[in-house]
Amino acid sequence: MTQEVVIGIDWSGAKEAGRAVWVSRGCLSSDAAGQPPVFRLTECFPASNLPDAGPSRDESYKALLAYIRAHKGTVGYIGLDAPVSLSELLLDRLELQEHIKLAGDTATSSSKAHTPAGDQSGATRWGRFIEAFGEAFDSPEAFKRACDACGSEKELKRASDVLHKTPWLPHNVRMFRQAYHSLASLIAPLVRSDDIRVAPMQSAAEGVPLLLETCPASLLKAIDSNNRDDGQRPAKRQKTATDGSSGKATLPPALYQPYKGTTDAHRRQRERIWASFEDGSCELVRLQTADDGQLRALCVGNAGGDALDSVLAALCVCVSLPMCGNELFPWPRTGRDDVYLTEGCVYC
Repeated sequence: MTQEVVIGIDWSGAKEAGRAVWVSRGCLSSDAAGQPPVFRLTECFPASNLPDAGPSRDESYKALLAYIRAHKGTVGYIGLDAPVSLSELLLDRLELQEHIKLAGDTATSSSKAHTPAGDQSGATRWGRFIEAFGEAFDSPEAFKRACDACGSEKELKRASDVLHKTPWLPHNVRMFRQAYHSLASLIAPLVRSDDIRVAPMQSAAEGVPLLLETCPASLLKAIDSNNRDDGQRPAKRQKTATDGSSGKATLPPALYQPYKGTTDAHRRQRERIWASFEDGSCELVRLQTADDGQLRALCVGNAGGDALDSVLAALCVCVSLPMCGNELFPWPRTGRDDVYLTEGCVYC
């Protein structure tokens, strides 16, 4: 039986990130011929629950780094709901050459090496950018000011942002703190110590988790698109009742609808999203829990949607792996693009 341990992280750059960063962990396995692999969720919790953590950003980030490092050798993949890079055009306009040159001189072997086979110029540039990022921008606000001076958000989108319909760019007013801290506080230190590799810029290594950028919204949009016979992900259709009408198949309710909030409608939508993976509506992977429904109740009951998003981040990883039919991996299901070696890409 093939198995992979997967972690999903719903990221936050808030001051009290310990309450907003959520982590899910489970095991993806395939042991039944003709049946989709199963992701068995074993835990889901806010970062503030980690040992030596607290509600503050610094405390929770430090504890999360320790958690990831402690699971090195047992976890195969990490899905992170946050950007791993910026667009090539934005990198060109940010004028980071001085910082990147310094990073190139002082970069660790972990960030400079481990690039995939083929054209490595983009991956090498990404490694130097990661090393230089904290030196170039000493705060989220400095990062946003520099990005805003480089052009409109529309022209600065990454190729994957367009293809996978991500809601926000990394330097959007809703995202810039989250993006800044994902790059400076999570990815950079873990890459520097070779405690993770980042796809597709770096090649996988035995015993080192491979981190994939994920986007729950993009996953839900992809499933909805496929249900309209306009995408690449197979999903079951619901048949109409026998009423003497056309007898055509009807679409299941859309998954990409508001689910973060305290109303009954928000809770029903969280239930609908969970059920779509639990009942096999998404035919690439099925979701199960290792308890009597407590994890399901936790994710559905979490009004902010952070708990559910961490599970969706893990599921984004699952559907992107060869076990779930992606023969292009380590590229996303939508195909290879060499610009991803610099810009990164969304897996969903």
